[in-house]
Amino acid sequence: MSARRPKWGQIERFFHRQGFGIRPRGGERVLVSPKGWTRGMGEGQCVCIGHTSCKSHGTELLPCYVQSIKRVFGVTAEEIIDD
Repeated sequence: MSARRPKWGQIERFFHRQGFGIRPRGGERVLVSPKGWTRGMGEGQCVCIGHTSCKSHGTELLPCYVQSIKRVFGVTAEEIIDD
């Protein structure tokens, strides 16, 4: 059985609650960590989510974006889903 992947709506809700900025860039979205963020690589870091994973609230993120979020922000898919 494969790991559960978060949906775009769950990503938006989780990161808004954490104080992240979500900026549009064409059809993509960019998640920007807030000032004082200490997990992962620290504050000012960003992850770009492609248009195929952020077109609607019910769209599941591709595994590459889930891994980017984990690597850059130190946030796992389970944390996002369980929020």
